[in-house]
Amino acid sequence: FDLTGPAPANGRGVLMGFVDGQHAREFWDLGQAERRRQVVAQFTRWFGAAASTPDEYLDLSWDAQPLHRGCPVAIPSPGTLIGFGRALRRPEGRCHFASTETALTWSGYMDGAIRAGEVVAAEGQAAL
Repeated sequence: FDLTGPAPANGRGVLMGFVDGQHAREFWDLGQAERRRQVVAQFTRWFGAAASTPDEYLDLSWDAQPLHRGCPVAIPSPGTLIGFGRALRRPEGRCHFASTETALTWSGYMDGAIRAGEVVAAEGQAAL
């Protein structure tokens, strides 16, 4: 990944990362300013000086989200996929469903969301 390459049309980009496990528990004990400092320092190590001066910084604790229970990946209960797995991806009329949870690869992650979106876009295009 090269931040010195061509910028998006609007001149802005987004970097996003996860802090998980014990590191996340320690991370959320820090104040917001220290969390920002650590994240910006890490992104600067990975992506260079262009990442050292973000226009904005946002962080979010998955643990604090209602109904979420803290994990960034949905884990269905035992038997769910065997009993209902096909229904996760089946179109209902003209409605097609895509989410990271419906991805066949990298379910629960951004990569899975993109893959699921590509599958549904192809389904929609084929249906036209």
